Amino acid sequence: MVDIIALSDGGWRVRGVIDVRNHDFWAAALDRIASGGRGGRMNVADLRFVSVRAVAMLVAASERLPPGSHLRLIDPGPTFLRVFDTCWPSGVPGLLVDRTQP
Repeated sequence: MVDIIALSDGGWRVRGVIDVRNHDFWAAALDRIASGGRGGRMNVADLRFVSVRAVAMLVAASERLPPGSHLRLIDPGPTFLRVFDTCWPSGVPGLLVDRTQP
């Protein structure tokens, strides 16, 4: 199960697990975020597991943002970073990853 909570400052907090059981929910949430065209901040510190497909969906959503807009991920865990760094070693222009964890 994954929870996506809208924060009062316009960002989002994502917690739980994103896997094949909730990819449709994740895709719909990312579509709403990307369709706003502004990007924003997403705190993913409480994300316990994320599938490779879920990370790819996040990358695709960030690529749909207009030039100059981006999604900023706050506190991605080791699972996310391992997938992201393996599949997108050069990064993604529309996705900023704040690496505050060791």
